Amino acid sequence: MSILPDGPWSALQGEYDKRPMFIRLNSGARAVAKSAALAHRIGVAVPLLSPTDDGLPTSSEGAVLVSIEDALCDALRAGTEVVMAVVITTSGMREFVFYCAMPAHVSPAVSSVRERFPSYEIQLVEESDPEWIVYDQFADE
Repeated sequence: MSILPDGPWSALQGEYDKRPMFIRLNSGARAVAKSAALAHRIGVAVPLLSPTDDGLPTSSEGAVLVSIEDALCDALRAGTEVVMAVVITTSGMREFVFYCAMPAHVSPAVSSVRERFPSYEIQLVEESDPEWIVYDQFADE
């Protein structure tokens, strides 16, 4: 497997539904964006268990989200070429956006992470996205 960029990362801030939105963007992913080998988008959404009034994680829940992120990256990278492109936190949710080569590996990998964090309702959306539409929404900011 080739080495895919894991950074540098940019931090962006905005609003979504009149609530604060924080974005981490893998700026280094521009080097592989729209590659035919990474045309499959994976969205993993994690609803927060106890968000603050403005829909953001508390510091203790933030630490759990870091553990979930690490587990997702490890599980997905174990079976396919994958790059984490964007992390979005807003409105009581954190979403991790990846682009990968072999989508058949994704569902079992995410299921293994669900088993490790049973308190969380970890949601998965998989779509073809050869144009990296979600990434471009934030990369052009």
